Amino acid sequence: MAELEYSIDARNILNQFYGVENIVYVEGEDDIAFWEYLFEKLSDIKIKAEEVGGKDKLQARIEEIKEGSASFLVAMDSDFDWLLEVESHPQIFSTFGYSMENTMISDSSLQRFISRVAKVSKHQVEKGKCQEWLSDIEVGVLSLVLADAVNRQEGLGLAVVSNNCDRFLVSKNSCNLSSQKITSHLETLGINVEDEFRGYFRERMDARGLSVIDVLRGHFLISAVFRFVKDYVTELKTAISISREMLFGGLMLAFEASFDENHQHYEYYRSILSPN
Repeated sequence: MAELEYSIDARNILNQFYGVENIVYVEGEDDIAFWEYLFEKLSDIKIKAEEVGGKDKLQARIEEIKEGSASFLVAMDSDFDWLLEVESHPQIFSTFGYSMENTMISDSSLQRFISRVAKVSKHQVEKGKCQEWLSDIEVGVLSLVLADAVNRQEGLGLAVVSNNCDRFLVSKNSCNLSSQKITSHLETLGINVEDEFRGYFRERMDARGLSVIDVLRGHFLISAVFRFVKDYVTELKTAISISREMLFGGLMLAFEASFDENHQHYEYYRSILSPN
């Protein structure tokens, strides 16, 4: 099987080995369940997702597709690619927002997941409270997201938004962001967000139908969700012990159970996976 990792001819027939119509190469192992679910729900193509170990490594598969020598597919995080006029390709798929976490996390999936963890009826979990918290996060991260986008556009290489939100929380026991800590962090970085860029950023978001929380780094968002879930479950019942791995798996199941035509990203994924 080793040659399958290096030969494009082998990759082009790997689907036959697994008895599927096509192979979809994705960034990491977390992406496998997400994309397999979406293809199963929205596409007529039977696929198997294979992780390559990061977006940099995925670039080689993308180049093979663009050269016209590959029959397999690629699915990846959009990151900030939506800021650019990137030509679409029928074999390359991207998330609606920054990453899959931005699609997985909604008031509906949070309500369902929290009710399962707390072992209570979902009617005891206020959907409005979940939405209010998400809205607060969206307001709180705007300056961070703008600076992160400038960092990407100008290739500054600064650590603007980390994979963990803890340093920006009001306290170690809070699930709410501190505007003071965020402002202090941005002042330290010294990134200047020009009004012209702010306008361009908003224009591109509006053109794609994105909200701020859609373009926040997914790992940062899910780390904030981790805090919110623990707080809410404790409020409902008692303190819980939950790992981040359990959180991701549980949110994935909650997302699958709640992803329908009412989801804000549904039409986008339907359009790219079942265009006809």
